[in-house]
Amino acid sequence: MEEDWMAYKEANKLAKKTVAIAKDRAYDQLYKELDTKEGQGKIFKLAHMRNKNTKDTHIRQIKDKDGNILRNERHIIRRWEEYFEALLNEENERFLRGDGHTNCGPVTEITKTDVRVALGKMKNSKAVGPHGIPAEAWKALDEEGIDILWQLMKKDYGK
Repeated sequence: MEEDWMAYKEANKLAKKTVAIAKDRAYDQLYKELDTKEGQGKIFKLAHMRNKNTKDTHIRQIKDKDGNILRNERHIIRRWEEYFEALLNEENERFLRGDGHTNCGPVTEITKTDVRVALGKMKNSKAVGPHGIPAEAWKALDEEGIDILWQLMKKDYGK
């Protein structure tokens, strides 16, 4: 088994060396090509393509406010500017919320079953609440933990 591992490591080393040599030859060939007059044209084409790829807009066409199709890059950029200026600078109507409706019916009392179901839905390894006790601790206490939580809920409920 160790012989297989050593053979694998040796083959891996040889493959990396072969790839490095091939890369080196390819780069040498590329540099020789780029040193010629035709190669300079390739450099400019490459620079132009890279510059084009860095531009933010890759959208070929878009409609203006009136529904006319814009294809010119400057017009498209201007349309986006108009759109976001309108979107971000318009005043939206604010709704004032009142106190809401009062609860006219009786409030049902929390049962031990409610506490048991809620505790079962709690996920482990989550951040603790203001009390600082993780869900795992309550679950580990089993029925005693359910009783304690139920008593706390009844006390908070004003009963």
